[in-house]
Amino acid sequence: MDASGSSPFNNPAAGIHPDSIQLILDGEPFNYLFTGTDETVNNLIFETYPVMYTKSRVRMLLRFNNLNTDTLDIAYTVNRGKCYTDYTYSAFYFNGKELKRQPDTGYLQLQVL
Repeated sequence: MDASGSSPFNNPAAGIHPDSIQLILDGEPFNYLFTGTDETVNNLIFETYPVMYTKSRVRMLLRFNNLNTDTLDIAYTVNRGKCYTDYTYSAFYFNGKELKRQPDTGYLQLQVL
């Protein structure tokens, strides 16, 4: 969302396009799954799984365009069982500010300035 609460993808002056968004994890490009528009929230939805097996917190750079790069810090707990490993996301920070999941969807809403 932009400062007015609208999608910056709908504002050509913002210079942000869904295809130009890049994620960088530990200095390397990180692929994500673009899932399209969710009609229930009337916005674009991006989905990613930034788990590093040796860490409990990662910092991703979220590059919207050449002029706008933000940080996304993600904390999670790891529970290793005999047959599976469970990752539970416990905290999210966007540019140092804690984000809470949307109560009705579970999504994180980022405000891009």
